[in-house]
Amino acid sequence: MVILKQALDKINTKNKQQKDFFMVLIRGLIGITGKRTFRNLSRYMQMNEHTFSRQMAKVFDFVGLNIEMIKTNKSDNEIIIAAQDASFLKKSGKLIYGLDFFWNGCAAKAEKGLELDVIAVIKISGEKRWLYYFSSTNTIESSSEGEKKNEKIDRADQN
Repeated sequence: MVILKQALDKINTKNKQQKDFFMVLIRGLIGITGKRTFRNLSRYMQMNEHTFSRQMAKVFDFVGLNIEMIKTNKSDNEIIIAAQDASFLKKSGKLIYGLDFFWNGCAAKAEKGLELDVIAVIKISGEKRWLYYFSSTNTIESSSEGEKKNEKIDRADQN
């Protein structure tokens, strides 16, 4: 929790209340049993589920927080490398946001499902290697955004 507090102090959060909420949220996510819902968090923490809902609706710099936590945890003799990966999740149905045909490397063909674009940092220290995720986004289905504007949307335009 010390690393998290140091990283929260370095990023641009709007107020102290948001920092305090985030510390309580992380403790709750780590410490509670069962599903991680607002209702279940409110059972174990000293906050109402509506407080969780209101605070989570506010903008928070998760990427900045993750970068600061990685910087805090790095020593001088370690090497840091950035990595990007698009992962495929097979899904069926019609009402799932982002559902479209994407390349599935395991099947070596395009299949119906979701695609998650992940940016991570790999830290190398001698023989040990760690991977830290600091950003992930769901790839938007190509038919919904592109056809509305009569133009083709690619991943660079989505981010």
